[in-house]
Order: sequence, then C-alpha cells, then structure tokens
Amino acid sequence: MKRIIAFAFTLLYVLLCNAREDMSRDTLTFDPQHFRIDVDYMYPRRWSARSLDYGYSLELRNDSVICHLPYMGVAYQTDFDTDGLNFEKPVTQYNIKKGKKNRLQIRFNCRKSIVDYQFLVTLFPNGKATIRMIPSNADSINYDGELSFE
Repeated sequence: MKRIIAFAFTLLYVLLCNAREDMSRDTLTFDPQHFRIDVDYMYPRRWSARSLDYGYSLELRNDSVICHLPYMGVAYQTDFDTDGLNFEKPVTQYNIKKGKKNRLQIRFNCRKSIVDYQFLVTLFPNGKATIRMIPSNADSINYDGELSFE
C-alpha cells in the first residue's frame, strides 16, 4: 500500500513539473509585440455581462493596434466618427511587465479622432486574456478572450 501511494505521488510530481516546463516554454515563445486576442465576453460598467459571437478581436502588430470590439456604456462627450471601435491606429506609450503567476501585463494607448484609448491587457499562461479599455470620453469596459496563435 505504501509503495502505491509513493508511486502515485511520484507520478503526480513528474506530471506537475512537465506542466510547468510547458507553461514556461509558451511564455518564452510568445511575442508581446505581435498578438491577437479573440474576444468572447464583455463586461460593461453599467449593464450585465454579455456573451459575444465570433468576430470580435484586438490585435497588436508591432506599432499598431487593430481593434474590432463592441461597446456598451455612457459617452460623456460625443465623437462624430461613426466607425465605433473598429479602427487601426498607431500605439503610443507601450509598456510591458511581468505580473504574478507568470502573467504578462501590457499597457498601451492610441488616439482616434478626439478620443484617447488606454488598454490594459493581461495575458495568462493558459492562453486566456483580459482587456480593460478606458476611453477618455466614456465609461470603461472589460473583455475576456483567448490568445489566437495564427
């Protein structure tokens, strides 16, 4: 009986070590200057959370952000640009830091018309991601999604 328990603990230890090595390899091969997040859930500030259909994403390509996101919230200043959150703009103030538990936190800003957008992207080792978008003229909104490895 003791041998079976010792074998089970040894097997569990080996499996956990292999899983940690796989996670560290994934974070090392990830390029924080070029990634895409396919968004599947949004959390508006004043309304209930909503599940999203296929097609919404946030992509960072070197020095540009490509944003295709829905928005629900209160705008305090009108923006007469009718594209909404469908744009491709240059990134300013790009910053990356490693957070707790192998998380990566990426901050960047962009400007569209009269609105400044601040993005805080948190990437988890399992491929999940959260996005917090703070426009200068409206309520902030959060999104959940997954990294897309194309």
